[in-house]
Amino acid sequence: MRRYTPPVVDPDQLDITSYENTSLFLLSSFQYILVAAVFCVGPPYRKPLYSNRWLVLALVALSSFSLYTLFMPPSAWTFRLLEFIELPHEFHLELLLLIIANVTLCWVFEDAGAQRVAKWIGDAQRKWRRMRGTRKAGGKAYKAITRCVPFLPSSLARYLRRSVS
Repeated sequence: MRRYTPPVVDPDQLDITSYENTSLFLLSSFQYILVAAVFCVGPPYRKPLYSNRWLVLALVALSSFSLYTLFMPPSAWTFRLLEFIELPHEFHLELLLLIIANVTLCWVFEDAGAQRVAKWIGDAQRKWRRMRGTRKAGGKAYKAITRCVPFLPSSLARYLRRSVS
């Protein structure tokens, strides 16, 4: 018994109406809005999100339209335009719960976790550099090069010292 049967695709007759495409479009439209809102770098580097009125207006309008498309009736002209398939009402509610959970988790991570992860990565990079010992006493690049290549002519060493410093 085969578990997977590959679909038969006719390139001349592409049919995009399916449950998967409908639910994927609904989720991804909220995901794009989420990326624009949650992952906006705010303080201390930039102004807060709410200070950009045009962006807030665009996010509210796009969120409203996405909520409308999530719960619009099958008789709506946009339903036919977007070539959706009618999904059960319970599934719409499940999608809404997934969207709310996604927004919450991303917001909490960006608020609390991103700075910690960035600090951890920076500390790990510094520790790795120290373990490798790429720059020893003095820390100058030309000194590291002259230590690695002891037979370097003195004129080239002077050139390196002037160009790097």
